[in-house]
Amino acid sequence: MEATRSTRILAAVRQAIARRAEEAEEGAESGFTLIELMVVLLIMAILLAIAIPTFLGVKGGAQDRSAQSDLTNAITAAKAYYANNGSYTAVATLVSAMQSNEPELSWGTGPALTSPAHEISVAVSTDNNILVLATESASKTCWYAEDNDEPSATTGGLTGATSTQGVQYAEGTAGQAPSTGCTATLTAAPASGWQASYP
Repeated sequence: MEATRSTRILAAVRQAIARRAEEAEEGAESGFTLIELMVVLLIMAILLAIAIPTFLGVKGGAQDRSAQSDLTNAITAAKAYYANNGSYTAVATLVSAMQSNEPELSWGTGPALTSPAHEISVAVSTDNNILVLATESASKTCWYAEDNDEPSATTGGLTGATSTQGVQYAEGTAGQAPSTGCTATLTAAPASGWQASYP
């Protein structure tokens, strides 16, 4: 009787071990459920929804800063030219001189486009005392810089210019489509208005 009892216990232990082995084998072969996969995808989508706009905002800001840096360098070179010559001279002469003095920028009178990079559009008032520069950032924003060296607070007849003397900055399309570039020959004052620093 004792032998039968121990045989039964031994058989029960063997069955328990066999069941455990089968369960472990099934667990090793099982995968993720559909709900678990959906939850993981949802979490990834939420993270992307947060990350992508942040990345694009940083990228657009960097593109705008690059265009502003080009304008700052251009206005500095132009002011040096003004100091040496007493005026900005005719626009064709100024563009030619600036191309020699500041060759990393591409100077011209037409629209400044994003491609090729570092293009600067130039406009000069008829009395050669006001200079307007424009460039387009890769984010398709027009940026402007103006140096008004008029002896009195006037616009020198230059459309869209400001009568505030000194260097002023602006942002906007000023009546032109950004896809066609940004030109210094303004048809109106820039949308942001002229300011002492970049808007």
